[in-house]
Amino acid sequence: MLNELRKKDDTVLRILCKDENDVLVVNCTKKTMPIWISEADICSYTPISEAELLTVIGNIPPDESLDNRQIKVMHERFTMIVDILSVLGNEQKRSLLIREASKECKVTPETIRSYLILYLIYQDIRALAPKKKGQGKELSKDEKNMRWALNKFFYTKKKNSLRSAYACLINTEEYLKSLFLLP
Repeated sequence: MLNELRKKDDTVLRILCKDENDVLVVNCTKKTMPIWISEADICSYTPISEAELLTVIGNIPPDESLDNRQIKVMHERFTMIVDILSVLGNEQKRSLLIREASKECKVTPETIRSYLILYLIYQDIRALAPKKKGQGKELSKDEKNMRWALNKFFYTKKKNSLRSAYACLINTEEYLKSLFLLP
């Protein structure tokens, strides 16, 4: 029963530990801190597989797609939460350790909580890896012109205003050529 995934409607729960008549669960869809619920309540949920969980809430990156920087950050984040994992069921101790970890690591308690929740949902350290930054979107012709004008006329030692930088853009031969108005 431990680490089992259960689903009811749009809610997916992961069972983290069991105590007499209660179970500690983390809500995988709402991404909330673990709570104790009665074992009878969990019976109305149907078991699901890890693959179904990944389709509902998203995949984690495979090992081979992680670069060295991502692996380093992933392990740093895990070391922030590793001590908290032993006291998940005790809310007071858990809160105390979260506050201590946030002070020690110089991050907010919310950050520690989000790392903890991510790890508990996926039960995999790879969930703590930072996402790869995108290459950025392709700029349109107007955006390229504005960026060129800002670099040429605004970000200078003269400290032109945005209005004057735009006026300079409009009066430049390069801009008119880009609009195909001049040969």
